[in-house]
Amino acid sequence: MPEPRSPFPSKRDQEYLTIRVSKMTVVNGLLAAMVVVAIVALGLRERAKSQTAPASAPVASPQEPAVVSPPPPSGRPSGARAEVTATEPATPTPPLESQAPNEEAVDSSDARQPETARAELRPSPVIYREPRTTDSVPNQPEVKPEDPPQPADRPDQPAAPPPPTPDPPPPRPPSTAAPTILNGAGATYPYPLYAKWFDDYHDLNPQVQINYQAVGSGAGVGALLREVVDFGATDVPTYDEQLSQTKPAILHIPTVLGAIVPIYNIPGVSREVSFTPDVLAGIFQGRIGSWSDPAIANVNPAVNLPNVPIVVIHRSEGNAATFVFTDYLCKVSTDWREKVGKGTSVSWPVGLGAKGDEGVAGLVRHTPGGIGYVDLLYVEQNHVPFARVRNAAGMFVKASMHSVTEAAASVGELPPNSGISITNAPGKEAYPIASFTWLLVPKNSNDAVKGRELAVFLHWMIDRGQPLAERLGYAPIPGKLALQVKKMIAQLR
Repeated sequence: MPEPRSPFPSKRDQEYLTIRVSKMTVVNGLLAAMVVVAIVALGLRERAKSQTAPASAPVASPQEPAVVSPPPPSGRPSGARAEVTATEPATPTPPLESQAPNEEAVDSSDARQPETARAELRPSPVIYREPRTTDSVPNQPEVKPEDPPQPADRPDQPAAPPPPTPDPPPPRPPSTAAPTILNGAGATYPYPLYAKWFDDYHDLNPQVQINYQAVGSGAGVGALLREVVDFGATDVPTYDEQLSQTKPAILHIPTVLGAIVPIYNIPGVSREVSFTPDVLAGIFQGRIGSWSDPAIANVNPAVNLPNVPIVVIHRSEGNAATFVFTDYLCKVSTDWREKVGKGTSVSWPVGLGAKGDEGVAGLVRHTPGGIGYVDLLYVEQNHVPFARVRNAAGMFVKASMHSVTEAAASVGELPPNSGISITNAPGKEAYPIASFTWLLVPKNSNDAVKGRELAVFLHWMIDRGQPLAERLGYAPIPGKLALQVKKMIAQLR
């Protein structure tokens, strides 16, 4: 009977097993090292690809949209780059802006990120810029948005030639003639309108430039008489003595109309107040000294007038507004005409002086019981309340462009060599304290070219400039008088 085998390996077997295990350990170690080396090499290769991917990423054609593959699953190894594919364009892809000369290079924001940021899994960016126009890309036909789509050319049929592009209009040849410069000076009231007229006319006629200085009516007339300017401007038609001595004769050309309105500050009264000619003359002469005077109360029965002293505020400097206002008072009050008179500056019986419309309006606003006079244009632009005035027809009329124009419409014939007063004009709708403003122009100019250009401008002013005057708040010349003004302009040489 054979001897039973021991369950433990023999010494020889143990040596054999030890050698075999050692060999397997070495082989496994080598295999593990090779796997590690392969993984490291693959990671370095993917990292190098991720660094160069933004610069070599395909650009989507403007004719076909780019198709971006969805992000990879979360189990994908870190550092892998998402695939970006684009459909094949039907026409050659235009060059990138970075390839065009003198253009700004397109930088990849991903290439500037640190290593840790690039290791994050994200799709490669698709850079798309609008194709350059024919000015930047040579031999590239211009495609206009309004052009209809053209059908694809058949292989056996030649392509249809593009429609001819219309030639651009030839440039306007510059004027070889020297520009004509016209200089004027005078009234301040119409200055905003005159400045707009002169600018618009220069845009239409670049060869004519008109310069104007708003230095006041008196200074403008003086400059014209000294032949310093080509034309003057005035709101005051009282220079007959001066102008009668001039040779050649000087014509008054009406341009637009204005008005003077009474403003007031009556404590506790917010309703509109009305004045008669006698009341206005009595207040500014000092004969009516309280707002509760029966002369004022009888005209305003619905207004609760307080027993507050009246403070008269007038212009402190010589100006056209004072002339128009005192010219009106002379027509409606014999006592005023005999004791005070009219003029750009008078000896006021009572009151405080302030400079300009702003000064008078400001002093009235801060003086309880104050009353003054300012231009209609000022109160409309600054929303200052003003009174109605009874006209020659017995109607209480509020100043407006319509009522001022109605005052001018009452004039039958315009005198050519001097101004005309339209204060206290007849007509039921006429505002009584209205006036023209004029341009003073020599009938026969010393410079034939300037005289001709000035006459052309004046005709444009009456024919085309009046609607603009109305938009700026100036009352236009009525139609019948406009025809007379054109006849006056035709006399200029």
